[in-house]
Amino acid sequence: MRGLWDRETVALLLLASVVPLAVTWLLATGTDGLLRLVFVLAAAGFWHLAFMLARAQPPSFAGAFTALAVAVLAPVERAGHRTPLLASGPGAREFAARVGPFEVPVVVVDGDAGEAARLRLLRSVFMKGLAALVVEGLGASRAVGSEEWLRQQMAQELGPDGDALIGRLVEGSRTHAVRREHEVRAALAALEATGQPADMTRATLAWFERLVAERDPE
Repeated sequence: MRGLWDRETVALLLLASVVPLAVTWLLATGTDGLLRLVFVLAAAGFWHLAFMLARAQPPSFAGAFTALAVAVLAPVERAGHRTPLLASGPGAREFAARVGPFEVPVVVVDGDAGEAARLRLLRSVFMKGLAALVVEGLGASRAVGSEEWLRQQMAQELGPDGDALIGRLVEGSRTHAVRREHEVRAALAALEATGQPADMTRATLAWFERLVAERDPE
């Protein structure tokens, strides 16, 4: 007799524990969040099924939870199945090989199944910090009647697609402020865990808290 606390039971409990968070996240993010979730679940489910059947083993919740973590590095609606992915864990390289023929870009990083998520949060330190700087700078320049000039300056520094990137940062920050506030909070915790200074990320979090308050005034 295996007892109550076998790997499958623990995996099911882990799944149940994140359901309330997932529901809240979907309510806050709407279609964008749903597309991300469906894409990741479909990719991970496909890999897990192929991996286990190739070894003549039945699919299992425990295997799905422990073998692979995939982090999505860009909005899914922008590139569809060609959205860049970051994968880690024992099954990450095989996952990349399986989805490669479908032109899914996967970067595999060494480490356990949590490493991809950890790096995704550290990436958010930069991306969400950049968004906060853009929003803050444009707001100040708007107040003195120089918004268009500063936007052009920013776009030139950000490269050929700079103006489009600014548009995505500004619009996305306001539209998805609730989700991004939670993301920055998690990124701040990941940054603080490294023992490095986190002053800029704390300021970024303050900006997203402000954007959320502007969306939902009491």
